[in-house]
Amino acid sequence: MTLEVPGRRSIYFIVGSRSGDQKPRPGDAARGMAFAFERKGSACTLLTAAHVVKDSSEINASLWTDEQGFGTTFEARVAWIDEASDTAALTIRNTEDCNPVSRHDGPVPVGRRVFAFLHTPHARGMMTVGYIGGYWILNGSPAIVCDMQIQRGHSGSPLLDGLGRLIGMVVSKASTLDVNAGFAVPASRIESEHVARTSADTRTLGALEP
Repeated sequence: MTLEVPGRRSIYFIVGSRSGDQKPRPGDAARGMAFAFERKGSACTLLTAAHVVKDSSEINASLWTDEQGFGTTFEARVAWIDEASDTAALTIRNTEDCNPVSRHDGPVPVGRRVFAFLHTPHARGMMTVGYIGGYWILNGSPAIVCDMQIQRGHSGSPLLDGLGRLIGMVVSKASTLDVNAGFAVPASRIESEHVARTSADTRTLGALEP
């Protein structure tokens, strides 16, 4: 099975700087992936791993255009962070390049082939192929076990099926299992968290209106 790449307009490279106004040194920059999740009004919502952007003084999201590097770079701001699931939402300026990834409906069986992407200083968008190895409880909530070689730069990558549909988001190595695998937050939980967070913001804004 080959991957029907969901249009690279869905996938972004994230760099978070923690060095204030100074020029970031290599060790000061956190790198990961993100993907377009929602397009509404003047904002495009990206989802990524919370630990990639937490405490960053500046966050840049660069559109993936081809295997060689970055496309347009946008200044991103954090909309919400959920440290329990290690997920975060970012907002960037909405343009025609914002193309929310399609979602996979229903449960995903063990053994299904899946795909993720890597972002390091020397590997931008490298595809990683693996399988759904099973399911686990991570920080009290269900998580997908990805049977694939996961590195730090995979954090925030969409976990896609062979049709380019979102199954989950890669957040960490599965070090607690003592195997060469990773954990991903299921897409259903990410969507529930996003709806809950944005609904709470809407209710708050409504309460402030005269």
